Amino acid sequence: HNLIAETESMLAAAAQPQNAPQNIPEIIPGWIPVSEQMPEDRTQVILWDAEIGEVTSGHYSHKTQTFYHYGDAIENEITHWMPPPCAPQEVK
Repeated sequence: HNLIAETESMLAAAAQPQNAPQNIPEIIPGWIPVSEQMPEDRTQVILWDAEIGEVTSGHYSHKTQTFYHYGDAIENEITHWMPPPCAPQEVK
């Protein structure tokens, strides 16, 4: 079960008008606007790509002031981010 699949299932569960994907960060609690706060340097987080209206993952480099996804700079506009959920605990 991966981070993006979990987040997408959260998004799918949220009621939303089909024509307004840009509202997703406003409907789901936990999204932090980049205008208010940036993630810690090089910490893996969930990102909202406003240009394509999709969730992705990556990290932010304070040195270059750029978001990265698996080492590639993200060219699209990232407007919101959130910390990933805690890793699943093994059932003993």
